[in-house]
Amino acid sequence: MAITIHGGSHLSGGLAPGVGETPLTIACWFRPATLQTAVLLSCCNGSESDEYFSLGVQSDGVLRAAVRSGAFTPLDTTVTYPSNDWSHGAAVFESAVSRRVYLNGGAKQSQASEAAPSGVDVLGVGLLARDGTNFPFSGALAEVAIWKAALTDAEVAALGKGVSPRALTNRLDELVVYQDLVRLEGVAPLGIGLTPSGTIGGERHPAILYPHGDGMSRWSASPSIYRGEAFGVRLANAEQSSPRLAGFGSTEERLLTEVR
Repeated sequence: MAITIHGGSHLSGGLAPGVGETPLTIACWFRPATLQTAVLLSCCNGSESDEYFSLGVQSDGVLRAAVRSGAFTPLDTTVTYPSNDWSHGAAVFESAVSRRVYLNGGAKQSQASEAAPSGVDVLGVGLLARDGTNFPFSGALAEVAIWKAALTDAEVAALGKGVSPRALTNRLDELVVYQDLVRLEGVAPLGIGLTPSGTIGGERHPAILYPHGDGMSRWSASPSIYRGEAFGVRLANAEQSSPRLAGFGSTEERLLTEVR
């Protein structure tokens, strides 16, 4: 199950030195309860209000990647996310002068302007983990991932199709944070290394393609698991008819070849 958060509930944890610098990619699946202005993921200087990287949603339905180092520098998609349905968001901070934002693996927007946050040491899941206004998210979150790398268009597109971050095998050494945020009934969120605050609920996880043997045995009793032998991966959740999982193209096939 994915986690649900409302009313300022969230998860947070420390980031290792050097993680909060470019190149950096942050991504997750999200299902907003309503159209809202809120932060999904953030990498912040926890003692300052104006030093951070973030990925969030806006009340007009766009996805926003933002970087702040004194001045606030937002980058919005031109397409909108659906309210009360699952979408995938990703922000790629390639360098201090280059960044990209993606919704559902595409709809890319790019930006070239200088911004280089300093002292970034805190990860916030469901809010902006800074000393100041936090913009808490209301809805569901899953598959939180951070890479110390700038993912390519093809890699982000695969994530938007439902490919697990751990199935991008050429990026495993650069995958510095991965929290599937599976929440089993009556069990605390399995966000290892993250501290929950407030009430954390659970709901059905989005359909995700995982590599075989990826430590997902905790779902073995669920009838919603089956193996997709064609790609050597495993699909979690009963959303097996999801259009985004049908008809993988050559790009996704190439990305998944190494996990067989």
